[in-house]
Amino acid sequence: MSYIINNFRGQVVAVIPDGTINTTSTVLQLVGRSVTDYGVAENENYVWIMENFAAPTAPSTPLEGQWWYNTSTQIVYLRTGNAWTSMASVQYVEDQKISPIFTGVPQAPTAPVATANNQIATTLFVQNQKNSPIFTGVPEAPTAANGSYTNQVATTLFVKNTIDFIDLAPRNSPNLIGVPTAPTAANTTSNSQIATTQFVYDYVTSTDLSPYATKVNATLTGVPTAPTANILTANTQIATTEFANVLYNNTQISLYATKNNAILTGVPIAPTAANTTSTNQIATTQFVQDQKANIVLTGIPRAPLPDGTIFEQITTVAFVNNSISNIDLSGFAPLNSPLFVGNPRAPTASAATSTTQIATTAFVQAVAGPLGNSLWQGSAKYVSTADPDPNVGVNGDFWFKYQN
Repeated sequence: MSYIINNFRGQVVAVIPDGTINTTSTVLQLVGRSVTDYGVAENENYVWIMENFAAPTAPSTPLEGQWWYNTSTQIVYLRTGNAWTSMASVQYVEDQKISPIFTGVPQAPTAPVATANNQIATTLFVQNQKNSPIFTGVPEAPTAANGSYTNQVATTLFVKNTIDFIDLAPRNSPNLIGVPTAPTAANTTSNSQIATTQFVYDYVTSTDLSPYATKVNATLTGVPTAPTANILTANTQIATTEFANVLYNNTQISLYATKNNAILTGVPIAPTAANTTSTNQIATTQFVQDQKANIVLTGIPRAPLPDGTIFEQITTVAFVNNSISNIDLSGFAPLNSPLFVGNPRAPTASAATSTTQIATTAFVQAVAGPLGNSLWQGSAKYVSTADPDPNVGVNGDFWFKYQN
């Protein structure tokens, strides 16, 4: 009775008569009933399955879902439908790690907010960085236009432009303009509150000023006193006798130069005069350097000759051009395509020279030899009207005799 072999899906793969081995339906040896020495076929089937039918060519009768290991390419294939689909080799997988090109929506684990390494940053990681970010180094951003009022990041330039744009008075020593106003303090107030004109008027009209001196042309009596200013003070504050004594005693006169025949030390500096200044103002090193730029000399400026002993008038570019234009160059040959006359000469190159150097008649004679032989394409070709000279040439040379 024949064996009927079905696949896993219940489809008939082969019908094996008794006493036979089927080798055509699949790559395996399907053993029928009562086959002698069936153990060889069975054991070989196990080996072939274990090695995934390893061979340089694909199995001739594959089944869908069958594996095949290609020994020539070292790649595993899977039978899908009516074709072999290659599996990724180890080298292929390694190659994919170099500059991979992802498609679809690739995903990766999201690193903690403080991570700073070469781990892939997901979109969630980037979004998390926007939440209370802590910048390092010198972060930069585009500068918004003056007057912008949004949640755009403000750069230092925007802040400076905004401050410059807004006419504000500083808190320290403000210089107010227009008609600034302030609340008027009570008449008996005595603190650092701003005094308005109304406060002053109310205070003056209610105060007996006869014991006080006027601000203009005041006539002081007795021994008037005033607070002594700091030694570094330099303003309109009244100077007391104590201020004058302290200033004098603490002034190092030795550090100052006299007005007459002053001897300066260290690196004295002075304002740099305009480039065209010609007065007795002190000339700074910057003024001197400026004079050297595009200097226009007058009179008859002179300079030393190469030997450094005799001074002669400086030659200008215009003088040189005029001198050249007045030179008779008709007796000279141009550099480009010169036409020589008379008996032009040149240095004779060595016989082995092969450059663009001019060839003289002496060079030609040296190369051609006394018998008028010439070189042609690297071989010695003796050309002469005379008979061959057995004492000239080397083995393999040709002698060409011609008639005039």
